[in-house]
Amino acid sequence: MSSGNDSTDATVYGSNTHTYVLGYQEVVEIVLNNFDPGKHPFHLHGHVFQVVERSDASPDDETFLTYNPDEPGTINEYPMRRDTVYVRPNGYFVLRFLSNNPGVWFFHCHIEWHLQQGLALTLVEAPAEIQAQQVIPDDHYAACKAGGYAYEGNAAGNTVNLFDLTGEKLQPKPLPAGFTARGIVALVFSCISAFVGMGFITWYGLSDLKTTEREVAAIVGEPLDDSDESK
Repeated sequence: MSSGNDSTDATVYGSNTHTYVLGYQEVVEIVLNNFDPGKHPFHLHGHVFQVVERSDASPDDETFLTYNPDEPGTINEYPMRRDTVYVRPNGYFVLRFLSNNPGVWFFHCHIEWHLQQGLALTLVEAPAEIQAQQVIPDDHYAACKAGGYAYEGNAAGNTVNLFDLTGEKLQPKPLPAGFTARGIVALVFSCISAFVGMGFITWYGLSDLKTTEREVAAIVGEPLDDSDESK
């Protein structure tokens, strides 16, 4: 809302938001190739799209069926309209809609932990029309202020240079592959502690409980009944 003419440049929305800027009243196609042997239900906010084409599942995990615009598959004469559709294992789909609803819309996998891992993108649709037609309520600004979030400028809150993303919020770095040196040290000491603990438990279980009870009785000053052979 505050980026002016620069609102049509996806850079201002951050390097970690997977943003695509759409013009107004354009026919938009989303082509998704699934390089995963699982199904993924994808949902688009703000639109009901046409499912122009959707491949079958791949016959095996090593073969990928990808969309080829020069050799498209069977296109439905009357495409079904949905806001959610799943892509088949190692397959693809082609979605189509008209960008006639200015706004910021999310396109994402509807499996929650996949979404949390970043299987999503952001569509900024007709940003000039958003600025001209929409007004952000004051309570929305108040919520941002209360939470300490920037509400002007680019994704980093920079209002001077909208293409300077210094300080933007980023996702955590990927976990390292395999064990790190710190992880190996922690694993070794954890194993040592486990064996020492089992050793103490074994020692305690094999110890002379009668002698132990005599020592306890001597400490508390109570006589031990020697007639009870269980002690």
